[in-house]
Amino acid sequence: MSAATGSGATTHIWRRTFDDSEEQAGCVESLFPQRYFQVGAGRFSGEMTSINLDGVRLFRERVNRRLIQEGMMNVANISWIQGRTGLFRCNGIGLEPEGVMFYGERAEFEVVLDACEIIGVAIAPEALTSHSEGAAATSASVSGGLRFVSRVLAAPLCRAVSRALLTADVSGSVQMPYWQTLRQEILSLALPITNLPEAADLGRSRQTHARVVRSAKRAINSDLTHALGISELCRVIGVSRRNLFYAFDAVLGLSPHQYLQTVRLHAARHALKHLKADKGRISDLAWDCGFSKPSQFAADYKRRFGELPSETTPCPPS
Repeated sequence: MSAATGSGATTHIWRRTFDDSEEQAGCVESLFPQRYFQVGAGRFSGEMTSINLDGVRLFRERVNRRLIQEGMMNVANISWIQGRTGLFRCNGIGLEPEGVMFYGERAEFEVVLDACEIIGVAIAPEALTSHSEGAAATSASVSGGLRFVSRVLAAPLCRAVSRALLTADVSGSVQMPYWQTLRQEILSLALPITNLPEAADLGRSRQTHARVVRSAKRAINSDLTHALGISELCRVIGVSRRNLFYAFDAVLGLSPHQYLQTVRLHAARHALKHLKADKGRISDLAWDCGFSKPSQFAADYKRRFGELPSETTPCPPS
């Protein structure tokens, strides 16, 4: 949201609450195409707040259930967990409670997190490049994969982003010319982080686990109608049952059974939310999503999302 407020002041703040994880994932589609899968049981509640500063976006995201977040970055992203107490695993790597992450542009990400608050900044490559040239600094390298950043190095940026979000909460707007000063400050503080070298090789076993999980996910998502069992999944991707379970636990903290059920339940919810299924024929929907017993599907759906399939409200027309 960006709206003029008069007297040279402009609001660059966008804030929205959500009751569905898929809808929350879609609200930042322009920054990083992504999907969310709710793993934790119960009704979802989330919130997204962002401050748009012309190629620099400060954001705060809150979720109340364990999620899998996966996608591809189109921007440089520096983020951290505020007051973390639960699980947080990024690309199969556990993040220290005070840890800060930096994703380069075109980096794939797969995050598993418990209920938490994520704070960060997303920077368009052109904004960072323009600033680095203007500051007579080395050209910012914003491509590549995940890096973990020293809290000491990231502390000034963390403070500036958190302070700006707090100011936005109190005032409800970002005044001109303050937002221009804030933008320059954020870019200057982010520059040393974005110039960090690529992370060292993460090890053969971690790469193997990631590869197994990617192959399994492709097989699972290729045809949800087919009730693919674990034994058949192992045969399709060419791994043992033991290695499959090790890989899923290492990367996602889930068993293959739990992931398979999660994907199927979300496929059913997507169909119901987007009017791609007839609520009067829940048994057909269950079958289409790989559930052979409609009554068990309804029970699993309610346990996961806090409502029966027949109670799911369709999304309003866009």
